[in-house]
Amino acid sequence: MCTLNFLYIVAIMILLQLDNDMFVEVQVYQFILAVNAANIIPQGHCLLHDSERLNWISMQLRKLYKSPPVCPQISKRYSYWTQYWTYLLHYLFFNMAQNYVSVATTPLVGEIDSFYYFLDTVISADSVWIDKLPGKILRTVATSIFCYHWLFVGSTMFLWTFSTIFLISDILSALEKQPFENRLGYNCVRILVAVTNSATRWIMATGFCVVSIIFFVALDISVKFCGKIPHMVYFTFVIVSILMIVVAGMIVSFSARVLDRSGRYVKKWGRRVAMVTNVCAFRRRYWIRVWKAVSPVGLEMGCFGKVDKMSILCLGEVWVDYTIAILLF
Repeated sequence: MCTLNFLYIVAIMILLQLDNDMFVEVQVYQFILAVNAANIIPQGHCLLHDSERLNWISMQLRKLYKSPPVCPQISKRYSYWTQYWTYLLHYLFFNMAQNYVSVATTPLVGEIDSFYYFLDTVISADSVWIDKLPGKILRTVATSIFCYHWLFVGSTMFLWTFSTIFLISDILSALEKQPFENRLGYNCVRILVAVTNSATRWIMATGFCVVSIIFFVALDISVKFCGKIPHMVYFTFVIVSILMIVVAGMIVSFSARVLDRSGRYVKKWGRRVAMVTNVCAFRRRYWIRVWKAVSPVGLEMGCFGKVDKMSILCLGEVWVDYTIAILLF
């Protein structure tokens, strides 16, 4: 499917260059689909070739999460938060599925799907069966195959990323209560974070670039093409623009917690080492050197570096600036 996605992107780019009769809103719609397919390619490649490493990371994090001193106490507050995040993830998944269902059924409501232009260009410009029921069924089936692949890959990577970030932040929160005694657990977290960064560093960077592009384009269409495109397609763009805000906010905010809690762990460990007085001077200097060699860990995002508290503000600033520019122009 990665090869088919690449061919799909190339075909759309060729159509956008050759087909001068295509409406502007249709061109923008095809561009969004091409950008989405470009985002799915590295994610699908990661799931195909790094699935064992991703499973190993998840298994090791769950072992740490269920072992003392991390093992959470099941309280009412913990149960409420678990239910809240479960409902929110279900809501995001069903909204994502609804968007892809809308994309898959566009051949039934209009001539804006990619395969209509593929068939019209390849077969004949005078073919009438493309607009008839057999042609619509063929276009719907072809579009549904791609949409199912996009939904499966996108939702799998999002759920894996979110659960991994959530587990790492919770483990660090439990370890910082007794930093000196939990050195082994912190070293395990450092290794798992390093492996996670090596597997998903560029996928996260590509994902956020694509999310930003889709948000800007979807917002621009929602504002400028109201009433000019089918209602189902229009509401798809509105939902997509809102969905991109929620997804980006969740990933960035939880990723920033990892670096923040890791930094607090290192600081508390340093205070604990400074308070140790019942050991010889040589032993104390040894622990001080060990502490200085420990650095906070954080999730990396390509060339943007580690995600910290300021990342959500920087992302929000860029999105607000472009949103104002879209609304004004």
